[in-house]
Amino acid sequence: SDSGKALAEIAYWFFDKKKVTRVDESNINCPMLIIGASKDRITPSSLIRKISIKYKTVSTYKEFENNAHWVLGEDGWEKIAEHINLWMKQTLQK
Repeated sequence: SDSGKALAEIAYWFFDKKKVTRVDESNINCPMLIIGASKDRITPSSLIRKISIKYKTVSTYKEFENNAHWVLGEDGWEKIAEHINLWMKQTLQK
């Protein structure tokens, strides 16, 4: 399936000679909300903060305490959804 292929390309990027998952950050100019979760053991917030720094000219970083990897499927998801909604209203109406 396409999603399986995409997952493999992301997970095994170091084998990909065509570099299909490489992102040229100079082409990113839209606002980005980057969300981290303090209890995420799959994608640690330390990595997410580095991504935020890489895109610092267009990104806003928000870390949620007491959440793990699946932030919108966990208890307290409503506060996260509200934060996203508010960020979108404030950022995209400029």
